[in-house]
Amino acid sequence: MKAKSALLLAVACAIGAVSSSAAGQTETRYFSFVTPSSPSSTGANATIFGPHEFVIAVNDPTLVQQIERVLHNHAWPGDPVHILGRVVRGRVPYNEEYPFHLDPGSIQLFFQATEQCDATAFEVEEHIELVGVPNSGFLQNGIWCPWESRLVREIRYPFPSSEMIK
Repeated sequence: MKAKSALLLAVACAIGAVSSSAAGQTETRYFSFVTPSSPSSTGANATIFGPHEFVIAVNDPTLVQQIERVLHNHAWPGDPVHILGRVVRGRVPYNEEYPFHLDPGSIQLFFQATEQCDATAFEVEEHIELVGVPNSGFLQNGIWCPWESRLVREIRYPFPSSEMIK
């Protein structure tokens, strides 16, 4: 009888652990940002942001809250407002425009960063073969931190199918 009770207790604990871990799972949210398509400058040649958004997947609830604060203009001066993350070669369905994406587990917000990780999305795409290559002179550690990145909006993904739009 003791063995049966112990077995039932173990099963109950296992079920509780599975359901609590499932409840603790975070929903993936998708956000987009833009980077300048031309080098930064002032006056008549002011920064021009590119026409394409770069989409990131975010699993961390704290990071989601930080991004929402930025998107809703609740960030304070000096708060982290730019995107930083590890570049991964390969397209993902939520960001098909680019031949790379950011590792969701590496994404952070920053206010200031070193120059060695600054580039536009177009520059990363153009030099993707050099990213993460030691002594390549371009994003050698694989981290991308576009200084002038600007969060734009939350993206609903998966995208609605054309049948749902009709």
